[in-house]
Amino acid sequence: MERERHSRQSAIKGWDQKKIDLAHIALVGSNQLAAETAIGLTEMGYGSITMIGDSPASNQDWFYMNNHKSRAENVADFCKLLYHEINFSPITLEIDDPDDIDSYVTSKPNVIVDLTNNPNSKFISYEYAQDQSIPFISGSSTKKQIILFTDENNKLEDAFDFNVNKYQNQENGVVNNMLLSSLVLEEIRKAVMPMQYDSRQELFSYNGINDTEATLPGNVFMVGAGGIGSNIGRGASIIRTSNMEVVDFDTAEQGNLGNQFWYFDSQNAPKAVSLANKMKKLNPKGNYQSRVEKFDHTWAQYFDNNKVDLILSCADSNETRLLLQEFAKMYKIPFINSGSAMDGASSVVLNYIPGKNGTISEQDPVWNEPTPKRKNNCAFFPSSTIPNRVAASLMLNEMRKVLQPKTYGAPSLKQVNYDSNLGVY
Repeated sequence: MERERHSRQSAIKGWDQKKIDLAHIALVGSNQLAAETAIGLTEMGYGSITMIGDSPASNQDWFYMNNHKSRAENVADFCKLLYHEINFSPITLEIDDPDDIDSYVTSKPNVIVDLTNNPNSKFISYEYAQDQSIPFISGSSTKKQIILFTDENNKLEDAFDFNVNKYQNQENGVVNNMLLSSLVLEEIRKAVMPMQYDSRQELFSYNGINDTEATLPGNVFMVGAGGIGSNIGRGASIIRTSNMEVVDFDTAEQGNLGNQFWYFDSQNAPKAVSLANKMKKLNPKGNYQSRVEKFDHTWAQYFDNNKVDLILSCADSNETRLLLQEFAKMYKIPFINSGSAMDGASSVVLNYIPGKNGTISEQDPVWNEPTPKRKNNCAFFPSSTIPNRVAASLMLNEMRKVLQPKTYGAPSLKQVNYDSNLGVY
């Protein structure tokens, strides 16, 4: 059963799940970014995680379990619910010296990742990595920008001013955390399980997301509650989206858990219902509804009878995407489309804003191509959680721009791309 949960990523050409299973990752920091990264590592099936950090638990954390424990301990408990086989060691400690890491990390990690916004912590983690001759990754996130650094050909000192100084003591941003944690997951994967066309991201900066906190008004209609849609739902409720209708006919299966972790306790239940219920728990003030149905031409009546401010496509079928596009064009509703490639290394997000740009099929004819026939269900399609998470974070960013352009800026009129070697562009 545990092997089945990672069957989709294992189907990617060149993927070696055994290397993931045996890997030990050390995370320095227990902020929201570190928590998001740890949960992603768990979703992918990493065998061992050590998290070092002294952040207190908060009942505002979406993964909150127990207020009598530290955040690192809460993250560990949550990850063990997701994946019972994981060896997760939480260490409630603020590091002051590389010896602190050496004393508490009992087995040599394959990679050490510092996700704090603390310059001193970065240098301590970097020194430990050099002493141990292991790869080092640094990630920093604020409400305005993210920075990713790896030590492939650079020294941390060379990137210090750019990478850390201006981030010290700043809070993480929700959507930025989802995006940066995904990029960090990819760099960890490259270090642990290199693939043929990999190249390391040495220094990457992105400031395309404004994580200002504000309740999002409007009515969002989303089709698809799988790898991208489940992350959209989680993020939408955390950033307090007011109203969302989730449509998906599928049920959660063991084979989904490698890239749809939120269904860990909803096996054989309808995804749409499970997702909407979990969204309500995260944001009780939100109005989140579900429909366990296929989306087809009969939905015209829904758009006649309901005010829809935005359509999201998280479907894995071009036929469904084109039908959503048809309704968006007919009713003049902004439409955000997403998709992940079966190479597990790329994804795209594309907006159609009526009166401002062309439909998705006009912008890129690839969406007119028929979807390959399935073998029973989507669990047989190769897929990794990483491009799905990236697409979800970029869609959440565009969703906020559509619904509140005065706060977040105008939505993009061009395709936004993710590539594991190029980042977001």
